[in-house]
Amino acid sequence: MNEDYQKAQEEATKLQQEMVLALQTSTNNHDNALILEKLISKTAKYQYIDLIEAQMKQQTETVKLLKNNLATLESFKLYFDSNITTINNSDVDDELELLRKQLDEM
Repeated sequence: MNEDYQKAQEEATKLQQEMVLALQTSTNNHDNALILEKLISKTAKYQYIDLIEAQMKQQTETVKLLKNNLATLESFKLYFDSNITTINNSDVDDELELLRKQLDEM
């Protein structure tokens, strides 16, 4: 995700430089149409960058929440391990291990 953001940012910067150069050398309406086309493309790229940033923030918050939930589950497990003997510990251990793996993949 971060690579996509960097690529989009670099491309938007390149388009801006091309647009400035085109404006400086513009001599007719055809050139102005090309400049307008590049400006529209640049705007779309910045909107894409904003979308990627929002998704990154949302995913970061989701991962934090999942880690907090995992810590809570682990606390419950410790409590139940020491207070209740009827729980099947292997099921709880398996579930916690699965959650750890899922978080590591994020």
